[in-house]
Amino acid sequence: MGIVRKTSRSKKSKDPLLGKVVAGRYRLESLLGEGGMGVVYRARHVLIDRVVALKLIRPDLRGETHLRAWMVREARAANRVDHAHIVDIHDVGETEEGELYLVMEYLIGDSLSSQIAKGPMPIARAVDILEQMTAALARAHDLGVVHRDLKPENIVVTQGRDGETAKVLDFGLAKLFEGNVGTQVTSSGTIVGTPYYMSPEQIQGQELDGRSDVYAIGAIMYECVVGKPPFEAPNPVGVLSKHLSEEPLRPSARSPLSLPAEADEIILRCLEKDPVSYT
Repeated sequence: MGIVRKTSRSKKSKDPLLGKVVAGRYRLESLLGEGGMGVVYRARHVLIDRVVALKLIRPDLRGETHLRAWMVREARAANRVDHAHIVDIHDVGETEEGELYLVMEYLIGDSLSSQIAKGPMPIARAVDILEQMTAALARAHDLGVVHRDLKPENIVVTQGRDGETAKVLDFGLAKLFEGNVGTQVTSSGTIVGTPYYMSPEQIQGQELDGRSDVYAIGAIMYECVVGKPPFEAPNPVGVLSKHLSEEPLRPSARSPLSLPAEADEIILRCLEKDPVSYT
């Protein structure tokens, strides 16, 4: 698997872009997957034979001009941080048709969401993955980058000689601070993110800083050890409402695995409703 989850498309012949050479350099070899705004291909640099992941705006959204800013923001955010546990951005440019593309390192691994789908993780494994992730985010926050869309789908776990390596992806919704001023793709007051992992202040459209990512980390850690997110409801509005008004059950009360008291304490601390609790 590449850097994103696979889609339901199974026949290469259905995608007219396969085999196309983008910008005279990157031949599109296979479809890796697609998300809410972008589609990602496995591609090969025709001159140096390097395999990469190439992201384009989804064909049905290419008339949405603000998505160009989203892709540029993703490239700027990832490159500003330049951390071992954040996906590398190699190149950004325009196709012959004037569409923006983003070239990233090609990762062979599974999303954290795929790992969680297999069942709750032993606490030691979950802590190892989350420590790598938080090291990257601490660096991002120090450099004025807030991710704003942390979720298991945006974390890829690869296998290597030294064990598992976690990489954080998709900085397309990131907020970048220049001095004391935050810049972002969406307008002020617009809610962005994924309901299961959104902080109360993010849901309310307030100004965000790194503490909002801390809340998302708590929700992800909860899901790693329990197998389910801290709040569930029949619809996204119900999930958002619970983030605002309900306290999560202790992870140890829901997990089929034995969890130390420290795990409950750390996870619930991250899931505090009031970001002032972190200061």
